Amino acid sequence: IEKVWYVRYGHKGDPVFVYLGNIKSATIGHGLIVNDYSNMIDYPDKRHVGMQFDVDLGKIGIETLITDVNQTPLLGGRIFFRPFHNSGLFFLKRLALGFSAATDQNPDQYSGTRDDGVTVVGVDLDLPVIRSSVLEILAFTDMAQMEVGKAYRDKVKNHGRGYTAGLKGTVLKYIGYRGEYRIIENNFIPGYFDTYYEVDRASRPYTLGNTSKPLKRGPYMELTFSFLEKIGLLFTYEDYNLDPAGYYPYLRGTVTISPELLLNRFTLGVSYAKRNVKDVEDFFTARRALMTTELGYNIAPQVQLVIVQRQTFDAKGVPSKNTTMETRIQF
Repeated sequence: IEKVWYVRYGHKGDPVFVYLGNIKSATIGHGLIVNDYSNMIDYPDKRHVGMQFDVDLGKIGIETLITDVNQTPLLGGRIFFRPFHNSGLFFLKRLALGFSAATDQNPDQYSGTRDDGVTVVGVDLDLPVIRSSVLEILAFTDMAQMEVGKAYRDKVKNHGRGYTAGLKGTVLKYIGYRGEYRIIENNFIPGYFDTYYEVDRASRPYTLGNTSKPLKRGPYMELTFSFLEKIGLLFTYEDYNLDPAGYYPYLRGTVTISPELLLNRFTLGVSYAKRNVKDVEDFFTARRALMTTELGYNIAPQVQLVIVQRQTFDAKGVPSKNTTMETRIQF
């Protein structure tokens, strides 16, 4: 099964969505707990078979995430209810109340460490304000709280909380947006399980504050663009007024180009993520940046030869690269 990149039924947001395999990006709910998580940071040296399973039955629904079905290091999920779904109240029938949780009971992946688990639980409320082919607006608000194991409590404060409120949606189906304003306690990390998680999962709990004060305030913004499904763009920006751990500003971006714009033979995908971007020059340096470039060539219908270059970094931020060549068959 590790030779299979993924098997998927449906897409995220459909009434039924099932995904089994390597996960490039996974978000639960509005992203305050699990946001853009990937289990492919150390791919292909390590292959993790993850699973996502979502069902929306109208009045009730669930989202689930297992990052590795063989080891289950990280588990996450959300259950949501629409209490007015059958009421006939047009404005309120899509109002949803959600409960989320994600946990990693062995962040350092060493069985000898006791009580080192990290769990984040949350509650959220969202309401579609406008739903049309021209404009979609979903208003939402979230609150989440962290529970850290006893192994960390002599250095960090337990029960840190984060709060957010924002809007997300689409414009003309081609432009997607998400904008939030967050208030974060010093011992809480928003989107704790994110793109970087597999890089610094062992040290991340120690970056939590030993007090809840001072409060951090700042925006999270996300913008996506799809041009006739030929070019896809994504950009996110996150920053706070206080940053003792040196995480922010956090920038992330992806670009994908379909074969129809590349002689019907090639595909191109580039992704980039970097924390603590101090200036323009720092943005273009490789230190502490996660980057992936994929150049594919269509050998035959549904068959691609792909050259993949990935960059990650060690605990000191020193980058390392690896290049692989893969044959991909898509059904």
